[in-house]
Amino acid sequence: MAWLYGAGVWFRNLLYDEHVLHSFQPALPTICVGNLAVGGTGKTPHVEYLVRLLTENGYKVAVLSRGYKRRTKGFVEADDKATAATIGDESMQLKTKFPNIVVAVCEDRYIGVRRLKRRHADLDVVVLDDAFQHRRIKPGLSILLTQADRLYVEDQLLPLGRLREQKEGSLRANIVVVTKCSEHMQPIEQRIVDTKLHVLPAQTLVFTRTKYKELVPVFGGSKSGVESQGAKVLLVTGIAQPQYLQEHVEQSAAAVCSLTFPDHHVFSEKDIRRIRETFEAEHCDLIITTEKDAVRLRECRSFPEELRPRVFAWTIETEFLQNDITTFNTIVLRYVRESKSNR
Repeated sequence: MAWLYGAGVWFRNLLYDEHVLHSFQPALPTICVGNLAVGGTGKTPHVEYLVRLLTENGYKVAVLSRGYKRRTKGFVEADDKATAATIGDESMQLKTKFPNIVVAVCEDRYIGVRRLKRRHADLDVVVLDDAFQHRRIKPGLSILLTQADRLYVEDQLLPLGRLREQKEGSLRANIVVVTKCSEHMQPIEQRIVDTKLHVLPAQTLVFTRTKYKELVPVFGGSKSGVESQGAKVLLVTGIAQPQYLQEHVEQSAAAVCSLTFPDHHVFSEKDIRRIRETFEAEHCDLIITTEKDAVRLRECRSFPEELRPRVFAWTIETEFLQNDITTFNTIVLRYVRESKSNR
């Protein structure tokens, strides 16, 4: 099955590479954040980093994604009535954290960018979330993520591994980001990774880690003084790779009970009952979840009122290792600045 899938992906890419199928580069500056593997490499926190970087430098930013597992079709722009059901959980997370940016979803990113440009004449740049395999659009800057403990060169195509396309697809990237690195990763370890990936001279390789920030209440209320230190925690996750958060919580909590659901899971009333019953049976003090799961939990009307003050999401941010932040920021800001000046 893997060879059949691989042949299909290879042939599709060949059609684009040989210009039988056409890629379109919008006049509007576009930055793609994606990966070769399915799920879990850290796209959302890297998109959030880009949003902060660009908005802090005075640019009007839009984020465009597919809106995975939404119940709508076509182009949808987030407004004050948006939910995870209408725009997807990741897009809803972004709109909640950055209410002043434009957030939209569309299966066809090229159509999506054109619609955004028509609706927002003052838009400076569009960040394309998870669009590396969307060959119909050719972004001005492509950022490819790969996980430190599972580099794409050490992985295999679906279904034997997690790769969506062949490793040669990495050649389309301008920047390769090695994510989820150890905080104490040494320069010699980075050189080993560099040797394994064998990036081209024209490509830039940088390294990032996940920085855990703070616990924030999922259903509102005060976050003052809330911590997992010494608490018995019920960890509720519906993400691709929950083990990283589990390991972090275990470093401070007295004990951790886990309820693990599939990625992008839509919580049912049965799931909510299971959460409540486990919390009570295990005599837990807190429920901790991810920011993405928090979006979906907030939309569960059946979530028990008495448990809501006990539910917290652990916020995360992308942090660059050593001096890579300067390299990354310079490339991104230069691209947007030069693209705008050439329009």
